[in-house]
Amino acid sequence: MSVEQAEPAESAEAVSRRLHLEPGDAVFVIGGTPEEHQLLEPLPDGAAKVDAPAEADAAVLFAAVLEDLEILLDQRLTPLTAARAVWVGYPVDDELTRPAVDDAVAARGWAPGAETALSDAWRAVLIVPRPAGTRWVPSAEETADAPADEQPDP
Repeated sequence: MSVEQAEPAESAEAVSRRLHLEPGDAVFVIGGTPEEHQLLEPLPDGAAKVDAPAEADAAVLFAAVLEDLEILLDQRLTPLTAARAVWVGYPVDDELTRPAVDDAVAARGWAPGAETALSDAWRAVLIVPRPAGTRWVPSAEETADAPADEQPDP
């Protein structure tokens, strides 16, 4: 899959802002290809990529298929609970859909949140750990197009 990116400098700075990447951040990026990782460049001043998720202030986990996403979530989420922002990047109009991302995240005790564009071909969903004993319930907007038998219980 090719990754399209608009106006390089302006677009990259906008992506960094939307992903809540800040100057000096330690950013953990995993999954995907070098081209997808390039969607995050340039990082804000003083920000740098790190190899250990536990060191991250922010993280982006790229996955193009559900199986890859589930592996990343199972292997990497626990050490990311202290990160300020954790995002799941996924391709637009592909087999990995937003509802599938939401379900995979929720099954691991995290809640999906805001979504933003990384490019014409990639989107990202902010995910946050849920407090113990709570469950994620999709918003009315997220379920508006779902058939009646798939609506969440009130």
